[in-house]
Amino acid sequence: MLEPMVFFCSACRNILSDSQLYLTSHKDENVISVTGVCGASAVQSKQGRPGDTVLICQHCKAEVGKLMPGQSDSGRTAIWLHVSAISSHQLGTCDLRMPGSEHQNLSEGAADGAPGLGDTAGMRAMLQQQQTELLQVQSMLLLHHERLLQLEASSAAHSNPTQRKLDDQLDATLH
Repeated sequence: MLEPMVFFCSACRNILSDSQLYLTSHKDENVISVTGVCGASAVQSKQGRPGDTVLICQHCKAEVGKLMPGQSDSGRTAIWLHVSAISSHQLGTCDLRMPGSEHQNLSEGAADGAPGLGDTAGMRAMLQQQQTELLQVQSMLLLHHERLLQLEASSAAHSNPTQRKLDDQLDATLH
């Protein structure tokens, strides 16, 4: 997953999509694939094949992408944005900060060495480690549960006949 960012029209800076909607890039086509756009209209192409649909920026009318029927993994129409027609901005970055500001860039690591909010690789690694540890704990619990059941079964099978008789008498007295 990308760092948190927005994608906008290079011509007029109209926001078109963001990294939460990002799927993949197609370097050979010089496009990125997203699951949704805003500020753009789908229009039948005047050039190319009949049925081709292009994405036009609603603000400046520049062509910013195209719809590609059947191009997604699920066979649905993919939304492609032309890399040459868009720009991007990573959220939380800036060139100038207010003096004395303690605000930390989202992409910077936390002061205690833990991954920062924008450190998706660090967060992914930490999540993977926690999932691994959780699976280990679950496995240990299952092993202990199975062992306890075996011990109880073994104890019941080998219990003293006299003790069994006393237990039965105690049960009868209580009921």
